[in-house]
Amino acid sequence: MNDKNSVITVNDKNSVITVNDKNSVIARLTMSGLSSVPVWFRPYGKASKGEQFRADIALGLKSFCFIDEFTSNLDRLTARSLSYSLRKYCERYSLKNIILAGCQYDVIPWLQPDHVYDLNERCFLPLTAALQRWRACFSSVTSLNVDSKVLTIRPSSKDRWKLYSQHHYLSNILLDNASFWEAFITVDTVERAVAFAAVCPMPSGTVERAIRGHRLVVIPSAQGMGIGAVMSEAVAQHYLDEGYRYFSKTSHPRLGEYRDRSARWMPTGVNRKIVEKNNTVSRWDHTQRKCYSHEYCGEAGREGMFARRSDNTSCADELEILPPLPVFAFLRPLKVYGVISVSNAGNVIARVDHKETVFPAKEYRTLQDARTAAEIFLEEHSAKSCATNLYSVDDGAASVDLSPGNKGVDFLRVDARHLPLLSDCVWRRRGSRVFSSGKEGRVYIETVLYPGRKITAYLNGDKADYRESNLVFSGEVK
Repeated sequence: MNDKNSVITVNDKNSVITVNDKNSVIARLTMSGLSSVPVWFRPYGKASKGEQFRADIALGLKSFCFIDEFTSNLDRLTARSLSYSLRKYCERYSLKNIILAGCQYDVIPWLQPDHVYDLNERCFLPLTAALQRWRACFSSVTSLNVDSKVLTIRPSSKDRWKLYSQHHYLSNILLDNASFWEAFITVDTVERAVAFAAVCPMPSGTVERAIRGHRLVVIPSAQGMGIGAVMSEAVAQHYLDEGYRYFSKTSHPRLGEYRDRSARWMPTGVNRKIVEKNNTVSRWDHTQRKCYSHEYCGEAGREGMFARRSDNTSCADELEILPPLPVFAFLRPLKVYGVISVSNAGNVIARVDHKETVFPAKEYRTLQDARTAAEIFLEEHSAKSCATNLYSVDDGAASVDLSPGNKGVDFLRVDARHLPLLSDCVWRRRGSRVFSSGKEGRVYIETVLYPGRKITAYLNGDKADYRESNLVFSGEVK
């Protein structure tokens, strides 16, 4: 796509289609599942067969048209996303009398055609019910089939970024203090990772407890289904529920325009600001671009956000977000390493691993805000290390991660009141035994938490199911 003339190249001979409105070009590309900015600037001849097919759809779709072999040669996730976005495009622009011929039945619920004729049966098939709106769920269990439209979100790691970085429209650089989330769905019994989000603290002298979106990427085969919006709002709602304010900027026109329309996002004072080209690493070769900036308001909308602020408490028109499951909503370190002090100049200093990080008082409204920022810094540093276990608490029961450095793989369920007893050790599991190794040898967890009792089995540790404890003691029945 050419920014100046608003054209789409269709082959290597420079044949183009000219559209007066650049937004119409973007709408066509997005409709066909080509929502990734790097793909927009890729020559047709260097695109994959699937991308070429979707580009042909973007160019040829109009009223009174016929498309043969519709999605026949596409990955089934790509086929569903194309069908879903094509249906929305036809409704938005009132396209009529379009005939699609194909041999796959799985796209019918996503396409929602007016009529379906089966050449094998030589009859019209009954129309399937429309799919529900997307929902998001924080969980470690196996994700649901894509046709259920439930997006399973889990904590992720920086190492997973390499699977998504090539699809991001600006830079592949991640900040060191970022936290990561990943979304999964199941397609034809195979679980697939489809989206990645990174967030980081936003130090400010005027905004307390602020988090900002850092990266958001949806893989090309899942673009056009609304997954990016669901992912960003689910993560934002999670931090809103934790008492943070959540901000996000994007230069992607479709996502920015969606947030402008949505009651769940409130534009900031720099929304739609034109950003001049600079020397930062970027894959979008531009002289200037429009930047959208919003604050997430939550499911209650903008009025609800102002009501929360007036009460001093924390807390989509097209989307439905399920509340996150508490066990995997937020993992914190059992032990926080480092010390905090205040210098003579009034700045807060966090010391850890023989290094000092200064939180200047002038960048924060109060000294307490600077101290809070330092505490968050030390907690995040401890959580990323392998020197302590991570945990979360819900309804008085704690889930302790038994695989330090590999979040959310193996959990132990104990009474939350026992957490202080566990903080001085790093706990791991081998078979049915949970233990810690130190200078004095191996210490088993029953000697600390359950003196006089012997653990004989460990139930569903990798699922962290919601029982008071997943340990089986001697004399008990599994």
